[in-house]
Order: sequence, then structure tokens, then C-alpha cells
Amino acid sequence: PTRFWDDSDDDGDGFRYNDPADSTAAGANNGFHPIGTQNRPFDGAYVGRGRPMSISGLTIQRTPANHTGFIGYASGAELANVRLDSAAITGYNRAGILAGSATDSTRIRDVWTSGQVTGLYNVGGIVGLLQSSRLDRVRNAAAVGHADRSSEGVGGIAGEVSASSIRHAANHGTVYGGSVTGGIAGRLLDDSRLSSSYNAGYVDGANVLTAGISATMAASTLDSTFNAGDVRQGADLNSGGGLVHSVSSGTVTHSYYAHQTTSARGQNVPADSLESLAFWLNRGWDLQGESANGTRDTWKKPNDSPTPILSFEDDRLTLIVHGTSGFRMLSTPFAS
Repeated sequence: PTRFWDDSDDDGDGFRYNDPADSTAAGANNGFHPIGTQNRPFDGAYVGRGRPMSISGLTIQRTPANHTGFIGYASGAELANVRLDSAAITGYNRAGILAGSATDSTRIRDVWTSGQVTGLYNVGGIVGLLQSSRLDRVRNAAAVGHADRSSEGVGGIAGEVSASSIRHAANHGTVYGGSVTGGIAGRLLDDSRLSSSYNAGYVDGANVLTAGISATMAASTLDSTFNAGDVRQGADLNSGGGLVHSVSSGTVTHSYYAHQTTSARGQNVPADSLESLAFWLNRGWDLQGESANGTRDTWKKPNDSPTPILSFEDDRLTLIVHGTSGFRMLSTPFAS
């Protein structure tokens, strides 16, 4: 098991991960060694064929290391149709369950994550840093960031997004941060675009710059998003930004939030509006079962889900109930 990988080749066979004594031998017990470094990035394709490629129990404990994840540093790579269940990832700067850093036109699609990922700077449920790359159809149910709220630049999907696009992203995991904490992204920068995405997870930030979708925005676009999760900034529940806390420049369109009292941009609506099918249809959202707003069927609204979900998500995973001040995920993260 990767949790016992002690970074030494005890039996001398050339492999560090299969030694009989790994569970008891002295060593660092750092777990799996991420694929790709900044000096030698992974630039190939890791793509599941047919059913998603499933990895369960991935463990990486490399607190001093940067670029921590299953893929440490990806450059111009393709990462697709991958499912990482019950991961336990600990890094320092740029930590994510799938990848620590994804740069230079890396393409990420059809990825599901659950478990936990922690780090100090730029931490995301899918990827720590997304730079000049794109991400599509991803879902995170992992807890992100240190529970003591000491991390900076934390997002349910990505910690920092620069000159990149995210679309069709859903976060259901709790997001913890000290500052710059968002349900989808910590920072959205440099002509990035975040669209057709939502957060249903609890966002818990110790200090300023905490929001339901992205903590900060600069020269970027937010379109067709909503936040249905609680946001706590400091000691006060729902005191953070409903969608965005700080916008230096950029546009926010067709985006909504409930429960929070403020947001730099976006529209505050009653919680029951997010539950109304008519609300979304009247605003032009493309849902399954209608054609007036398009035929791509980006969204769907199962009977047991008060809010729309993305069409690629499994109906069985979306038992969300409306609590006193937010929505709560009750189902298991993934179906078998």
C-alpha cells in the first residue's frame, strides 16, 4: 500500500513500493512519489478507456515538497477519465489530488476525487495550480485545506487559476482556508474563465477573502455559476462573499447565490429560488428535458435534488437537503 512506502528499497529489487518490510521498516513513509517534477514534468497522456481509471487510497505525505498530487507537475499533458477515491494528500505549495500543478495547455476532463488534500499555499481538490490550461467535467467531494484554517489560496477545484478555463465543475467538499478561500477557486486571474459550475460545499475561511465560488478575481470571467453552500468568514456564518469577495476587474454574468449577505458581484436570491425549476428555465439555463434554452443539456434537476446539478453527475450522488442556512451533501461521494 502506498501509505507504507518508505522511500527506500529494502529488498534491493530496484523498486521502493513493494518491500515486505515497508509497514515496519524505518524510513520517511512519504507514500506515493508524484509523477513529474517542475524540471521533468509529465507531458504524456493518462486517460482511462471506457470506465474511469480508478485509484483508491492514494496516500502522499510530503509536507516540505511543492507540486504534490498523483501527478506532481504536468505540462502539455492530457489527464482524463480518472477517479481517485479516499485519497490522503499532504503537500506544501501547489497541492491537489489529481495534480499539484497543471500548466502549458494541459487538458483535464472527467475526473472525480474524494478524500482529503492539505497544503499551505495553492491547494485544490483537483489541482493546486491551473495555468494556461483547461479543465472540464470534474467533481470534487474531498475536504480541501487544513481544518485549522491555516492554508492560503484554497479552492474546492483549484487553488489558483491563471490564464485558464474551468467549465462543468462541481464541488461538494468542505473547503478550509486562512485567506483567499473559495468554493471552486481561491484565485481567478489573467483572463481566466469559470463557467457552468457550482459549489454545494461548506466554505470556511479564517480571515478576509472568503467566497462561495472564487475568493478573488482579476481580469477574468464568471458565467452561469451558483453557490448553494454556507460560507463562514472568521467567526460569522455566511459573512463571506456569496460568489466573489474581491473583483479588481472582470465580468460576472448569470450567477447566483443564497444565504450570504454580500458579494462583490452576482445576484442574491432566496434559497427557494435555487430550488425552483422555473427559476432556472426563465434565466435561459440549458436543462435536460427542455429545448427552448438549448439541446446540449448542460444541467439536470433530479427529483431528490433541490438545485440543478451538472448532467455528467450521477443522480444517485446528489441527495442534497436544504438546511437552516445552506445545502448539505448526505450521500456517499461516489457510486460503484
